[in-house]
Amino acid sequence: MMNVTVDVKGLTKRFADRGKRITVLNRVTFDAKRSQIFAIIGPNASGKTTLLKVLSTIFLPDGGSARIMGYDIVRQAKKVREVSSFTSPALTFQKKLTLREVLKFYAGTINKDFEAVIPFLNECGMYKLLDESVEGFSEGQKMLTRIAIALLKDPQVLMLDEPTAPLDAQKKEFLIKFLRKYAENRTLLVVDHNPDTIGQLCTDFLLLARGGKVVKKGTMDEFFAGFPYRFALIITPRGFVPTNVLNGLGKPYQKNPDGTVSILLNERGEAEEMVNSLMKDHKRIVASFETSIVTWREVYNYWLKQATR
Repeated sequence: MMNVTVDVKGLTKRFADRGKRITVLNRVTFDAKRSQIFAIIGPNASGKTTLLKVLSTIFLPDGGSARIMGYDIVRQAKKVREVSSFTSPALTFQKKLTLREVLKFYAGTINKDFEAVIPFLNECGMYKLLDESVEGFSEGQKMLTRIAIALLKDPQVLMLDEPTAPLDAQKKEFLIKFLRKYAENRTLLVVDHNPDTIGQLCTDFLLLARGGKVVKKGTMDEFFAGFPYRFALIITPRGFVPTNVLNGLGKPYQKNPDGTVSILLNERGEAEEMVNSLMKDHKRIVASFETSIVTWREVYNYWLKQATR
C-alpha cells in the first residue's frame, strides 16, 4: 500500500433537494497510485466533479472514508490541502488584477513563491501575459492560469476538472504532454468528457453511473477487453441520417460528435455486407465509409451508454 496515494473506501455524498436527500456518490471505492493518471468518467449527474470536491476537502462526505497521501480527508483536511491541488472552471479572478498579481496573491496564501510556475508559463506561452489584466483573457488562457495556481504547491496529487475543454488544439496538445510528464512521480485525477483527450492522457479509468455508483474501473486494456465488438464501419453521411434508417441496419451504432456514425460489428466481413446494403438502399445519404478496428472512441461511448441504463 506504500505506493497508493489516493485510497477511497465506500465514499458517499448526499445533497438536499426539495426536502429530499439525493445520493450523488454511492459507496465509491477505488485507489490510485503514484505515476497514475486516473480518468473519472460518466454521464451527467454521475458525481464526477463532486468526487473531486470531496477528495479535495471542499465537501464533507456523508459516509465512507478517503486518504490522500495517507492523510484522512476529514480529520486531517489541512494536511490534505498541503499535498494536493484541485482546479475547476468555477475558479474566478479579480478582473482588474494582472496575471502576476493573481499568481502572487494565491502564492501568498500558501507561503509559496509565484516564480515556481514561471517554467510552466514559459512552456504554455503565458509568460508574455504576466503584466496583462486577466479581464481580457480568453477562456483558454483563464484555464491555464487556474492550472498555474494549482501547480504553485507542487502537489503530489493534482485534481483537474475539465482542464482541456476551453483550449485550442495546440494548447490542448501542449497540456496533455505537460501533464503526462508532470505525473511521472505524482498522481493525477482528471474529469474530462472528451474521449480523445482522456485516451491520450490517462492510464486508468473509473466509470460512474448516475447517482455516483461505480460501474467499472481499470486500465484502458481492461475496458477494451470488456467491449463486445471488434470492428467499426465508419459512415460519413451527406446530411442527416434518419434514426429509422440506422435502426433498420440491425446493428448497434454510435453517433459521433464529428457527424460520422460508427456501426459496430463482430467480423470484418459484416462490413462488406453492410456497405452493399447501404449503397443499394441509401446511396443518397452516404458520402463515404471506411472499416477499422474499434478505437477508444467506440469503447468509451459504449461504456458511457452502459452507465446511463
